[in-house]
Amino acid sequence: MAISPLSFLCLLVGMTLVALVGQTIIQRTHARRLRALAERWDMQYVPDDRLRLADRLRLPLINAQDVCITDLMYRTAGERRLYLFTVEFDAPVTRGRKRPRHVIGFDEPAAHGAAEIASVLIAPNDLPLLEQYEHLHEQQTKEPGRVGPE
Repeated sequence: MAISPLSFLCLLVGMTLVALVGQTIIQRTHARRLRALAERWDMQYVPDDRLRLADRLRLPLINAQDVCITDLMYRTAGERRLYLFTVEFDAPVTRGRKRPRHVIGFDEPAAHGAAEIASVLIAPNDLPLLEQYEHLHEQQTKEPGRVGPE
């Protein structure tokens, strides 16, 4: 049974639309869960890097290139600003490229112009993404004003 070119095109467009709708649903569900966590922790949530952290953050990761920050949570606690976010970056490997995803937290002075970034903590990558945020938040609440152990 042969399929006409127009039928094939309609099939491809339909499959693309189904994939697009599925991806949109997944992204919105993920953002809603992170927003709920942020609200529970009295933090602000934004889905992108509106604070331009990628420009000033130096990651302790070997060969981290093309750093992209998403799912940013932040708040001011006393004299410190606290951040939790997902970071993706290019990591050259022997065959092809990988784009690892990690949840990272750090804090810095709340004063404008302060350039000191205190401890940068990377969540265990073997945990699911939401659990990585919870792990870092637990570290943050152990010592108020800090995002990780010394």
